Amino acid sequence: MKYSHMNGESIDPRETTEFQQLENVIAAFRMSFPPEFKKPIGEEGKVDPTLYMAHLLPHVAMILLHDPHAEMGSPNCFSSSKIRTATKAILELIYKISATSYDILLMDHAIAFCWLVCGTALVRFLKAYIAAGNQAEVVQITSEFEIVKFMLGNLGERTMIGHRQVKLLDEMYQQEIGKSPGPNFGNGSDTGASLQEV
Repeated sequence: MKYSHMNGESIDPRETTEFQQLENVIAAFRMSFPPEFKKPIGEEGKVDPTLYMAHLLPHVAMILLHDPHAEMGSPNCFSSSKIRTATKAILELIYKISATSYDILLMDHAIAFCWLVCGTALVRFLKAYIAAGNQAEVVQITSEFEIVKFMLGNLGERTMIGHRQVKLLDEMYQQEIGKSPGPNFGNGSDTGASLQEV
């Protein structure tokens, strides 16, 4: 995505000093954690909820920074690659906390927004891969989307903010993909059908 500069030249915001400074600040924050704070989930599944949020936030920031400029799914799009890396990092944190017995209700409820940002990015990737007919990526992204939705659903059963974020995610899915995700959406046969139907 390019914009016109005041002198009439077309510029890419990502090439500006300001954009690169923001990106560097996000990267520097991620690298600034002391060794003892590199893992928000310690031995025996002990969770530090504040540290967990601190690890989530730079990935959310990276998605929000690059989202307006991304051609999702394009192998030549730098922003798409940055967003995909961030969604994978958020998913890794989701996998880790879901492997514990920790009650996510004890987390800062801003976690719902972080997961929503990840989920909406995955919907955009899914739309792009469906359009490209890339079934392998459709299966992978759909599986990841369902995990995010499942975690938001768990939070939504007991909090209004979680319920609201699940609703927003469903609404975006229906708007972008064209139908509600079914409980088994993402297996081989169902994904094949979605590629033909959408």
